[in-house]
Amino acid sequence: MYPLREITATTARERGVEYGSKAKKWIDMAVAHYYARFQNEGYTVADLETYAMEFANYLRVETPTQMEEVEGIAAGSGHTLAEMMVVNCRYEISKFPKTPECTTAAVLPGATKNGSTYLLKNWDYTTHILPHIVILHFNSPDFRAYGITEAGQLVREGFNCHKVGFVNNNLQSVRDMPGIGIPVTFLRRRILEAKTFEEACELIETSKRSVSCNMLVADGYGHARNYETWPGGEDILEIEDNLIVHANHFVKSPELDALISRPKNRDARLREILSAKMGAITPEYIMICLRDHKYHPLSICGHPEAGGSPYTRDRITVSSAIYNLTDDEMWFCAGPPCQGEYRRYML
Repeated sequence: MYPLREITATTARERGVEYGSKAKKWIDMAVAHYYARFQNEGYTVADLETYAMEFANYLRVETPTQMEEVEGIAAGSGHTLAEMMVVNCRYEISKFPKTPECTTAAVLPGATKNGSTYLLKNWDYTTHILPHIVILHFNSPDFRAYGITEAGQLVREGFNCHKVGFVNNNLQSVRDMPGIGIPVTFLRRRILEAKTFEEACELIETSKRSVSCNMLVADGYGHARNYETWPGGEDILEIEDNLIVHANHFVKSPELDALISRPKNRDARLREILSAKMGAITPEYIMICLRDHKYHPLSICGHPEAGGSPYTRDRITVSSAIYNLTDDEMWFCAGPPCQGEYRRYML
């Protein structure tokens, strides 16, 4: 299992300092990985840090609380703010070249055996990040939440004590550009503190962005909505037959997709196997679904393919998560779920 770090501080900067100090070992690995990777892709350190730091002044105005937390992470881990901004803007930087990752879904009360709302995600990415993934448990009187992330980044996804949760996956649009907006890590961290489903949706709808991303938001009261976002717009996917399922392609506006030749099967496959137990879905059945290998190597449960394409040679499900937003619990598996065990966490 990935390391779990509890954060008990009450202010944004103090949370960052505590996170940075408690996860320093893994933050060191994340910084080393991304600097080596991006330099190998042709960036100089100066260009990399200049681009990442261009976001900082904008974020001090637009998302000051999250910026304070990142400054705290830098202070607590002993890294420069520029290094932390590179790690937190890795999604924007790594948009080019373009690769797919992740499968997500929301399962609404009408589909489940116990009437709960579940969010689920298989996070697919490169094997190189496996050593620096961490689980964060925010546990202070005014803020309780679970989240997962790459060490040094703000939380990528999770759920909070207000029964609001979110998961996301990569989208690549023809409108993506290396401009300035709110990096997705900062937006995700804001959503983690949303007190209502409506507040979470408003944050997505009003945030300026320079690249595309898919955001799936739900709460423990049976609400869910999926946003396919791109610079300057978004499409909404609502609940269909008690499910919302998404992978890494535009559904409503396919003309926006920058990877039109990419297989479009994981979302359809997940809907198919979830629907087979409609009205009787349990966490245990969701685990079976997230272990599915149909359409390998681009299956729901991902594994590296020796001799495959540059992407499939390294693609792996780095984690699998199930969030029960109704009952404040999470099941989490490190690595491909077919090879590991899910561990249960209570908020």
